[in-house]
Amino acid sequence: MLRRVEEKGRLLGYSFWCQGCTMYHLYYVPRWSFNGNMERPTFTPSLLNTWTHGESQEPKRCHLHVTDGQIIYCSDCTHSLAGKTVPMTDEPDFPEEPS
Repeated sequence: MLRRVEEKGRLLGYSFWCQGCTMYHLYYVPRWSFNGNMERPTFTPSLLNTWTHGESQEPKRCHLHVTDGQIIYCSDCTHSLAGKTVPMTDEPDFPEEPS
């Protein structure tokens, strides 16, 4: 589900694995509000990630809300989960970190 992200002992925020992007996303706290519930988290406002991919620099976008443990993907995402809602409990465990 969520992983605390700290730097030098200071909380930066919470990350989670996004199945649509197959990468981590990070909510910075206190920039985003967090209800404090690690099992059924809610963050506000929405989270928007944009980047380019590959040699062609294809634009990518992931726009979502996390509400009561549900990842609600907005329809403007460029991946296959656009417009869908996925329970965070259905998200896979964090993949192994590179050594």
